[in-house]
Formats: sequence, C-alpha cells, structure tokens
Amino acid sequence: MPELGPVKIGDTLYVRETYRRSSEPVEVVVTKVGRVWIEMDPKEKTPSAWPTYRMRLDTQDGGRGGDYHSGYFMSPAQLAWRDREYAAGEYLKKIGVGITWDGQYRDRTVELANIIRAAEGLPEL
Repeated sequence: MPELGPVKIGDTLYVRETYRRSSEPVEVVVTKVGRVWIEMDPKEKTPSAWPTYRMRLDTQDGGRGGDYHSGYFMSPAQLAWRDREYAAGEYLKKIGVGITWDGQYRDRTVELANIIRAAEGLPEL
C-alpha cells in the first residue's frame, strides 16, 4: 500500500467505518493535525457520518482512547490501491481462483489477477 505521506490542514482524505462492512468511504477534510492525532470533518454532513473524526496518524485508525472510532482513514492514493486490490480479489473469486494464507500470491492479488487477465486478453486492473 502507498505511504500516507505528509498531511496538512485542508487535505482531502477518506474514512471507512469498520462497523459497517459494506460502507462507502466518507470524504473528509483535515481540520487539525497534531503530533499523534488528526481531526477530520466530513465534506458532506449526513446522518450516518460522525460530526468529527479523531484518529491516530501513525496507525491511521481510531486508536484505543476515549475518542475511538471504529474505522480508518486513507489518502486518495491508498483508497485507489485498496479499490484495485478489492477488484482483483472479486475477479479471482468470480473465476474460481482461491488464494491461501501461505500461498505464493497472498499479498499479490493484483499481480495474479493481471497475469490471468493478460492470458485471457483482458486489460489490467
């Protein structure tokens, strides 16, 4: 996964809630950056979004403090990478290819999917 890189006030990030398994990422704007914590507000206020997300910069999640949010945040590049990984996993599942925990391609699903897609004459993911 790409590194987060430096974060500054006004940057757009994405929060994915882990308690909602199929939730779409919430687009947020960074409002405060500290040494350890970052605060973000949703760009669009919806009933299901937190008013403010407070998460750790080092782990990119809610940590274990009183302001714990069961989710994590990502940069636009990290979100694109995760979406690509998900699409590769779905493609492999669709064609009946399973990847085992100790298998050669367990951390390389996109690579495996693209090898198979190339052999079938399909574009890369």
